[in-house]
This record gives sequence, structure tokens and C-alpha cells, in this order.
Amino acid sequence: MTRRRLFAAVAVLALVLVVAGVMSMLNRSNEIPLDPQNPGKGGSEAVASVLGANGVDVHRVTDVDELQDRPPGKGTTVLVSDPTSVSADRLREIASAHRDSARLILIAPHPHLLKDAFEINTEAGGTSSATAAGRECSLAWARSLTMSADSVSYAVPAGATSCFGDDSKGVVFELPAADGRPALLIIGSTDILTNSTMKAGDNAAIGLRALGQTSELLWYSGGFDPKSSSAQQETVFPRWVMPALWLISACVLLLMFWRGRRLGRLVTEPLPVIVHANETTGARGQLYRKARDTSRTAAVLRSATRDRVRRYLGLPPGIDDEHLVHQVALHSGREPHEVGVLLADDPRTIDESTLSKLADELSALERQVRR
Repeated sequence: MTRRRLFAAVAVLALVLVVAGVMSMLNRSNEIPLDPQNPGKGGSEAVASVLGANGVDVHRVTDVDELQDRPPGKGTTVLVSDPTSVSADRLREIASAHRDSARLILIAPHPHLLKDAFEINTEAGGTSSATAAGRECSLAWARSLTMSADSVSYAVPAGATSCFGDDSKGVVFELPAADGRPALLIIGSTDILTNSTMKAGDNAAIGLRALGQTSELLWYSGGFDPKSSSAQQETVFPRWVMPALWLISACVLLLMFWRGRRLGRLVTEPLPVIVHANETTGARGQLYRKARDTSRTAAVLRSATRDRVRRYLGLPPGIDDEHLVHQVALHSGREPHEVGVLLADDPRTIDESTLSKLADELSALERQVRR
């Protein structure tokens, strides 16, 4: 690979990487479960789109610090769609930063998280696939609805209003605001927000009513807390796999650049057949004739004639053209000017008849020198 081709390949690769980066930045979709920008079966883009179309400003937040810095307000709802992605300490900090907001919504949190973050004593009960709100429903926005989803019911803590269950258990319950946190709404099912299941029963109505009670919705999704329960779970691949892959890829690219930036050593090998000199000369002449490169052919003929007469006259290889022309004219009997016109290179293009005439004159000059 020549250096020019290598630079061209590197430029094309860089252009492809830049285009891919720009396209990935422009493409806002992802595959994060319950993410407002995920159009897949496990995403929640449908709910977020409907909320936005009905006047709710949905803001996707992926960083805990950014979420805490958002100004609270009575018209703001904070949603943590995946409570396993935050630790109890972080969840407590989020609630404290938004204690003046309307409410904090958690989707299917583990009872231990509620205990560690807010000292809420509850436990998860059985699961159900279809649950009606029932007459005991204390939440006005959820009455007369039926949840057709795989859900987990919680033991209703003291002071909470619940729905989709009985007096002691509920899939949904809400606690009023307390010191250090806003009102807390717990929903024990992810299916009410998922694109593939929100159309079943009244799931869509439940999700839209729960999330659309204020004019602004801060949707926390895609963040990472190293102290969260999801971060503590063992992964299929060790943590060093991805850095190792990046390091290996960088080493391979450097090796390609190092080995491809120059040609290797010349390697000689015997020809499989014997090629006679006259065959090589004839083939080379045919190539020149096919390319119609008469000026180059004339230069080759003059150079070969100069070499032969120089060797015949016993002149050194580094002799200048003027001295060579003088010696050739002296031994051939021609005028120096005529000999100089025949032996001097001329870059001008000539036709084939002129080239043939030049070859004959050079041959005649060489015979005259050898007389």
C-alpha cells in the first residue's frame, strides 16, 4: 500500500467515524427500558408523546446531579422509571431537592429501597395480571379503571391512600408530603408505561393520569449510580472487557498505520519460465505502441543509442552530452549539429512515421560509428 493510498484510507475511515457519530447524536432513540425516547416494545415513547401532545413538558434526565439541580415547583412531577438504577442515598437526595415539587413517582420499587430511603415499612405481596380499581380506591384519578398488567401489590403503609387492591394491599399507593420529600406515588407495574402493553385494558389511562397531573414531568432514565442495586449485580462480562477491547482496537489501528505507511523490502524470486531478451523488448515496444507514447519511445531509443556508442568508443559513463556528440561526429563523419539533433532528447510528441524514421537514422548513425 502506497503512502497516498494509506492516507486516503485513513481519511475515509475518519469521515465514516465522524458521520456515524453525527448520526448517533441526531438519532435520539435508544433501547433503555421505560425510556421516553425508546420506541421499542420495552420503551415508553408512546406515553411520553401523548403527554407532550396534551401540554405536559416532558424532560428526559440521565444524570442524578442534573436532576437535583432542576428547580422544584408545585407544577413539577419527578418520575424515576427504574428505581434499581439509584441507591437509597441518591433517592433521598432527589426527594430532598424536590421536596417542594408536586410528587415523586417510583415504578415498582423494592420494599427495601423504600425502607432505606424514606423509612416506609411495606412489603411486596403477590402478583396479578388484571386488577380493577374497585370501590375501595382512594385515588380519584384511578377510580373506575382496570389495570391489565403484570403487577406487584404492596402492603399499604399507614397514612397512605391506595388503589387496585383491598384494604391491606394495593398495586398503587400514595403517601402525602413529609419532611424532606414531596408526595410519594408508588406504582407496582411497569406495563402501564410500556409501548407494547399500554393499550391493554385501561393501562394507557392509568399511566397518563398518573404522570399528567402537572404541567412539567422530569423523567429520570438511563442514569447510573455505582451504589445502586443494579450496579451491584454481577454482569456476564467482567468490567475490564470493554476497556480491553478499546485498547486492542487502538493497537490494531496503530499496527496497521505502522506497517502500511511504507513499502516492504524488495523480494527477488526466480521466474517460472525463461523469458528471452528479444521477447521482453518486443513486448515493451508493443506496450509503448498501444499507449501511443511516441515521445517516451523516442527517448528510450536515443538513450540506448547513446549507451551503445559510448561503450563502443570507450568513453566513461559520466561523460557530458557535448563531448559525446563531438566524439560521435568525429568517428561517424557527420556534422556535430546533425548528431546532436539525433541524440538529444526532445519532449515533443511525434507521429509514428517520424518515430520510424528516427529509429532508422539512429541505426544508421550507430553503423557509421562502428565502421
